Amino acid sequence: MTSTTLSLHRAILARARRLAAICCLLVWAPVLAGPLQLMTEDWPPFNYEKDGEVKGISVAIVRAIQQEIGDDSSIRILPWNRAYALTLHTPGTALFSAVRLEEREALFKWVSPLMETEYYFFENRDAPTGIRSIEDAKQVPMIAASISTNSDYIRLSAMGFTNLSQLDTISSPARLLLYKRADLGVMSPLTQRFQEFQAGMPDQLVNTGVLAYSQPLAIAFNLKTDDARIRVWQQALDGLRRSGALKRITAEALEEAEADYAIAR
Repeated sequence: MTSTTLSLHRAILARARRLAAICCLLVWAPVLAGPLQLMTEDWPPFNYEKDGEVKGISVAIVRAIQQEIGDDSSIRILPWNRAYALTLHTPGTALFSAVRLEEREALFKWVSPLMETEYYFFENRDAPTGIRSIEDAKQVPMIAASISTNSDYIRLSAMGFTNLSQLDTISSPARLLLYKRADLGVMSPLTQRFQEFQAGMPDQLVNTGVLAYSQPLAIAFNLKTDDARIRVWQQALDGLRRSGALKRITAEALEEAEADYAIAR
C-alpha cells in the first residue's frame, strides 16, 4: 500500500468514526434530554477536589462515560448525607462512588461497576490487635465504622458485628484509628494512604490482612430515572471496559491523585 493510499484510508476511517459518533448522539439525544445533577463526596483517590477542579478515579471514569454519550452535566462535591438524600428524593440526580449494597439495591437505579474494591481491617501501628480472622475482629472493643459511601456500619452489622461505632464521614474511621480511639477500622488499601495524608500521620496504619468484604463502586441514579438513560450509561461503561480504556483511565487517575497528594507508591 502506497503512502498516498494509506493516508486516504486513514482519512476515510477517521470520517467514519466521526459519523458513527454523530449518529450515536442523534440516537441517544431524546434519551439524554433534560439536565442531570451529578454528585460525589470527598474520598480520595476516587473523588476529590484540587485547586477548584473535581478529580479522582471515579470522576475520570464518569467523565469518560459522559464523553462517550455526549453528556455535559457538571459534577459537584457535597457531604455524603446531603448528596445521598438528594439522590434518594430528587429526580434527575445521580451519586457516585456509591458502594452497591443489597440494602440499597431497590432504592436507586444502578450503573456499575466503576471498579471492584476490597476492604480490609486496619490497625494502628502502635496498637496492634493481633487479629487473624473475622471472628477475632468481632472480639475487639471497638471498630470505627462509617455510614458514608461504603457504609461499613451497614455491611458489618449484617455480618454480626456488634462492636461498631457509627460515624458520618468516610474519613472518620481512619482518624479514630490514628488517634487510638478505636481498635480497628475498615478501609480500602487505596484510600488508606490518602486518609493518613489528610490526617498528617503517614505510614501509621497497618493492614491486618483480614478481608472484611469486597463490593463494587457504582453510580446510583434516582429511582425515577428513565430506564433508557440507565441503559445508555451502562452500555458506555461496558464499552470502556471491553476496549481496555477503563484500565488505562483508572491507572492514569490514580497516578494523578498520588501526585496531587504527594504520595509515593
